[in-house]
Amino acid sequence: MERKKILWIAVDIDKTLTKETCWDEEQMRNAEPNMDVVEWVRERHAEYHHIVIHTARQHRYYQVTIEWLNKHNIPFTSVSFQKMPCDIMLDDKTINPLNSNWKKLSTMLSEQ
Repeated sequence: MERKKILWIAVDIDKTLTKETCWDEEQMRNAEPNMDVVEWVRERHAEYHHIVIHTARQHRYYQVTIEWLNKHNIPFTSVSFQKMPCDIMLDDKTINPLNSNWKKLSTMLSEQ
């Protein structure tokens, strides 16, 4: 039986895990999760892939970011406040989760 490769998947927060861009702490606390993306992340985590939350948010928003992720039961391996190398990057600037084409990633991952 062939083992699947464990991937490092970077997932942005604003307009990816959330439905909108958050500019201040109040918006960050009250952001509505994008449940299609949240479920996709949960599925990949259940397949033992590493989930890195990556964001361009300022580091002073670390605590509110962690609280929001925990509140919505979003699994993650780590959080990065800078862009980083990874196998897959899910971000509104790369693979846009508001466009249904991003769901093709699931097919690609299952074909590894």
